[in-house]
This record gives sequence, structure tokens and C-alpha cells, in this order.
Amino acid sequence: MVTGTLASLATERIEMSPYIFVTLSEVIDANGVRQEVPPYYDLLAFIYPPYRDQSSWYFRVEHRLPSSIVLEPGERVDYEIRIYPLKAGAYHVHSFFLSENFPRLGIGQTIIVTGSGAPTTGEITQLYLPLALGLASFAILMLRVMQISRKTSAHFTREKVARVYFAAKSSFETVWLAGVLFWLASAMPYLPAIEARCAFVLSASAALAAIIVAGYASAIIMPKTRHLAFAMATSAITAAFYFALLFGEGSLYSTYKVPHFFVDGLTLFAVMVANSLLAIYFAIAARNERRKNRLTSVA
Repeated sequence: MVTGTLASLATERIEMSPYIFVTLSEVIDANGVRQEVPPYYDLLAFIYPPYRDQSSWYFRVEHRLPSSIVLEPGERVDYEIRIYPLKAGAYHVHSFFLSENFPRLGIGQTIIVTGSGAPTTGEITQLYLPLALGLASFAILMLRVMQISRKTSAHFTREKVARVYFAAKSSFETVWLAGVLFWLASAMPYLPAIEARCAFVLSASAALAAIIVAGYASAIIMPKTRHLAFAMATSAITAAFYFALLFGEGSLYSTYKVPHFFVDGLTLFAVMVANSLLAIYFAIAARNERRKNRLTSVA
């Protein structure tokens, strides 16, 4: 049980939605032996943003509060959130109140849970299943890329490298999007109460889905002129998406961002610049290809 008191120090009304936030402080194996946090934790959190929020993986949450709490200036509200553990481990559990501007995070307390160490439904749907979908999509796309290479003169050329790049890129983004969508299914009880945050997550998910579809087309579409056109458009849209993540949703400050779309600012900037350069490169390549085709048709 997580209890506490919300006190508003603001001069205006604040609307918040109650939940919890869990950080993995230790790992306890099936024999009850404490282990250190796995070294891959930070790496996975870096390359797979949904890994940052594991609250719904390991706990079921209940509370008697409204889905949205409105605090008047100076008002105080006591709260009680009941949590039911789903897997053995050591967790640092915080009360978490999502708001329109930035979340309020309680100090938290470490709790030890004993019992089964079997994977939970949250782990399966938000970690293992997205990874499986990403690997499957990459395998299918690579088979198609190999078929295209055999049918055309794209063996070991820049075109083949570009197709492989988009196959890998869109497969990685498939993992990301799948994790976000499965999380949304579990977050629906509290996220819609905060309309701005809900709108951001839904719009970012839709944009990411569009980028993935365009990436699939860039990897497998024929002929070469269409491939280059899709490659240019995909790179440009990707650059715009990462620009929005970098300067939108709380600007550069990580405290304000939804964890499932939080990527390190330097990484966002690097990816944005790289995709901008790729868009320019593919635009030039597409123009040269059209010019080459016109000369060929004239000849």
C-alpha cells in the first residue's frame, strides 16, 4: 500500500492522475537469492524507451481516487494506492501523479517480493512479444531484400545497403511501437484523464506507425525510382519526428517527458541530423536516377 498527502503550492488549479512508478533496485532469483541489477538494464532502457517504465509489468494497481484529481491552490488531499505484486523481486515503488505539465513523483520505498519468478503478462506483452515482432519483421524484410537483389543489379551496391538499413530501422521501430501500444492498453485507466499527455502519446504513436510503414516500403518497393522516393520521404519524416521529440513534449527536460518516448537529447539530435542528411542524399540520388532514365529513354 502506498499512502501520502498531496499538497498544492501552486497559484492555479492542478489536474493529476494517480498511479505508481517502479524502478528495479535489485533482482531476486527463483531461489530467493538477491542479485545485482543486470548490466543490460541501462542499455535496454537506452535503446528501448518502454523499458524505463515497468510498473504495469510487476504490479496491479488499485485506488479509490477519481481517475483525475483536481487540486485547488493550497489544497491538501490524502491518497491511498493499493498495489499487488506479480513477480518476485526488489522494487523501489513511488507514488506517481501524471499532470498536464510534469509528473509528481513520490520519494518511494523499496519493497521485497517473494514467490514466483515466472514472466508476467506485462513482461511478455511489453518486452518479449515486441522483440519477437521486431525480429520476425527484420527476417521477412531481409528475405524480400535478398530476392530484389537477385532480380536486379543491386548486389553489394548502395541500393542494397539502403534497403538493409531501412529493414533494420523499421524493425527496431516496430519493437518500440509494439511496446508502446501494449503499454497503452494497460495505461488506459489513468492516461486519458490527462488529455494533453494522452494526445501526445497517441499522436506520437501514429507518427511512429507511419514512419514504420514508410520504412517497410523503402526496404522492399520497386522500381529503384520509387525506392529512392520512399527513402527520401521516410528519412525526412523521421528527422521531423525526432525534432518533435527533442523540442516538444517538455522541450529538452527529461522530467517532463513520457518515459515511453524519452530518448537522450544528444541521441535525438544525432538521429535528427543523420536522417536530414540521408533525406538530402536520397533526394539527390532520386533526381540523378530520373535524369538517367530520361537520357536512356531518349537514346
